[in-house]
Amino acid sequence: MTGPTENLTVTSSAYSFPIGAKYKIGESDANVYIKAGGHYWKQNSNIDTSLGSVNMWGTGFDPMYGIGAEFGSFVASYEHYSFSGVGAGAGIGEGGMSALSIVYKAAF
Repeated sequence: MTGPTENLTVTSSAYSFPIGAKYKIGESDANVYIKAGGHYWKQNSNIDTSLGSVNMWGTGFDPMYGIGAEFGSFVASYEHYSFSGVGAGAGIGEGGMSALSIVYKAAF
């Protein structure tokens, strides 16, 4: 490599606490459900280089929603968490975060 050496240090901490309600349609072991609510989040991220630093932080209470289906031990679900303010500009994006899950439950 040619040119000057750049030092880069990145630290980040974030957490989210969701609060929501779930409405189930169907039997206990075979059902479809929807859920909605909000989530409180807090983020603190620092990017330090030899030429300067950037601090991105924020807190918010934003909506979350989801849909899913359960059949016996199998569960499939989709959840979406929106982020506003600084959180939207700190790598999460204006659209928020989504998760698609397929789960097998078993008792031990």
